[in-house]
Amino acid sequence: IKNIKMGIYPPIAGDFNNDFWHSGMGCPIRSEIWAYLFPGNPSRAAKFALMDGQIDHRETSIWAEVLLSAMQSVCFTTDDLMTAFNAALEFVPYDSRIFSLVKSVMRWSDKGTDTFTIRELILENFGHPDFTHSMQNIGFILLALLRGKYDFWKTMELALNFGYDTDC
Repeated sequence: IKNIKMGIYPPIAGDFNNDFWHSGMGCPIRSEIWAYLFPGNPSRAAKFALMDGQIDHRETSIWAEVLLSAMQSVCFTTDDLMTAFNAALEFVPYDSRIFSLVKSVMRWSDKGTDTFTIRELILENFGHPDFTHSMQNIGFILLALLRGKYDFWKTMELALNFGYDTDC
């Protein structure tokens, strides 16, 4: 908001003079808004998530919001998580860290790696000292969804037990 008041507008507003909040979960947590406004239309959900994220965040968090918005939008038309994950990845740059994170979590999960071992792999490969950083939190959210096996309570328990900023 400070940047916008100074006349610095998106797409650079979230990147300029924003060293503390730029990669946190602030904009990914808003992702569901775009999915609800565009159910079954991940392209539109992703487009608006991208614009929204640019207001107050940088690349990593922006792509996290785009990913979650598209994934949630797809979930209005399918209950298959792998379909939703793969469809959402179409809206995230192939060379982004978020894309690499999602593919890694999916690969580790497919190999049958223990859930809490995957948590440690997420921290080792994508972790950040800031507990609100989007990288490890998106990994934890995806892992909880995969290992929760469509059981709401189990998914929530996993996400909360992974720690950090997974409340979204």
